[in-house]
Amino acid sequence: VLRVFDRPLDAAGPSINQAAARILLVTGGPQKWIHTFKLPDIEEPRSFRVEAPAGATIAFDKVQYIGFSNYIAFGYRDRGDGGTRIYDDSGRLLHDLRGIGAGGHCAFSPDGKMAYFTFRPGQALELRLVKLDGTDDRLLWSCPDGDKKYVRNMHLNWAKNVSNWFTASFFAQEGVLPERYAPMLDEIMRVYTDGKTELLCRTGSACGKVFWAQPQQSMSRDGKRIQFNSNGKANVGELGSKPSGTIDRFIL
Repeated sequence: VLRVFDRPLDAAGPSINQAAARILLVTGGPQKWIHTFKLPDIEEPRSFRVEAPAGATIAFDKVQYIGFSNYIAFGYRDRGDGGTRIYDDSGRLLHDLRGIGAGGHCAFSPDGKMAYFTFRPGQALELRLVKLDGTDDRLLWSCPDGDKKYVRNMHLNWAKNVSNWFTASFFAQEGVLPERYAPMLDEIMRVYTDGKTELLCRTGSACGKVFWAQPQQSMSRDGKRIQFNSNGKANVGELGSKPSGTIDRFIL
């Protein structure tokens, strides 16, 4: 046993910095703390607390090293569009991106950019790219409101050693499915930083009572492999988004 904590570990799970030299953990309880340690022996601890703007709540389940330098990020929500805060692992606030990436559903490149999406009723679904200081915020891809009506939500993931593209996964809602397939529904899409896109596969997964049937894709460091969840039956000629009764893990 390398380290014992006097508080339970939070849902964020461990993450490591870009040099793979330090690991981050979050402890729970009424007051949550961020801890980082030098690897591999879990030494040289640094502990601090983070804050959100007044009236906002932090998405602590998504606090993470972002894979760029020693930067740490989390999303926060308020009565508006929320935002994202960027810290270093000494506890110093670096950037506050108001209205960008609220809730923590975003992905970070190894050269210091953030991909995020906007998903508002009655508006187009947009995938955007921004620098960590909030500059050069630009549109990469959009989907008209009518074409996203069967999408419940989505997740983004960026491979640790790939700088020019990331992946976006869409998932549907059980009981709210089209009669026949048309995108966007349950795809994993490659999104390049120049705005080009490529549909890689369909997961067939539909979220409902089994909430964790969301694909929640993650990539190998070189981007050559993608793993994802699905609870969908994969019968040829069928829509695909019909629950199989299990959540299975696939590798592409």
